[in-house]
Amino acid sequence: MKQMSRIAFFVGTLVIFGLIQSVSACTIFMASSGDGVLAGNNEDWYIVDSYIQFIPGDEGEYGQVYFGTTEWYAEGGMNTEGLFYDVAAIAAVAMNDHPEKSWLSKWPPVVMLESCKNVSEAIQLFNSSRFDTSISYQLLVADRNGDAVVFAPGADGEWHFLLKDSEEYLVVTNFNLETNPDYTGCIRYNTATNMLEDMGLNLSIEYFTEILEAVHNPPGGGSETIYSNICDLVNGDIYLFYMNDYSSFVQFDLEEELELGSHLYKIENLFPEETSSVTTVPTSSSTHMPPEESLIITVVGLVGGAAIGLVALFLISRRM
Repeated sequence: MKQMSRIAFFVGTLVIFGLIQSVSACTIFMASSGDGVLAGNNEDWYIVDSYIQFIPGDEGEYGQVYFGTTEWYAEGGMNTEGLFYDVAAIAAVAMNDHPEKSWLSKWPPVVMLESCKNVSEAIQLFNSSRFDTSISYQLLVADRNGDAVVFAPGADGEWHFLLKDSEEYLVVTNFNLETNPDYTGCIRYNTATNMLEDMGLNLSIEYFTEILEAVHNPPGGGSETIYSNICDLVNGDIYLFYMNDYSSFVQFDLEEELELGSHLYKIENLFPEETSSVTTVPTSSSTHMPPEESLIITVVGLVGGAAIGLVALFLISRRM
């Protein structure tokens, strides 16, 4: 009976882990070679409306582009200085409170794109700001100079900044690179890392597209890759893919789009034969939506997945 109970526990654990992985499964990576710097992202989530949004920025702010969904409008983005970020969900980490520091008026990555031009300034912003006492995400941040860093919450309750070392690439998925740096169980992380190691001087949109396709989350697993993007941090070009289809993309020039004022596109409308028209929105409505809604949805998904796994565990135990 004890042996069978161990088997039941193991099976139940696998069910829970598999469900959690299906809820949180994004892959973010960057690489530099010569004068080129590219960053790519697969956004894995349930099928919801997704958008690309352009914001010229108020006086003194850099222009920005964001990728996101109805639940969380700014999953990732880039500004006119070539500063890029994208967010990956991780297990919650308790953070120290710093009442001596100031709260930011908006979600920190948004303030980062509005006000920072490179990785160094982004780190300074996070070091000088006050955060919630629980963080459930890490960021990959890169700039057009080829500098890159992972912002990850540490077990000591502080932000850690894991700078790109001598390698010319950096990869982030959904395990905390600070608290669990030796984890080897993420196939997407391993695949992207191996392909970037083999890249050599072949830094190109085509090669990044191959990586995105190799690590995408296919339909049928609870969540799937709903959009993918590649950002050219030097030239300000954006390549957008939709729903696991890497045979076609829509290309944007950031500066040209910002000349149209604040606007967004619903991503699915960009891929039929007739491209959708621009939807104009007030700038103020685009930068004040906090990510709480998305975090709630993530928590609900994780709790639901865990509940299903526990039920499966209980039923298996009873049958044994």
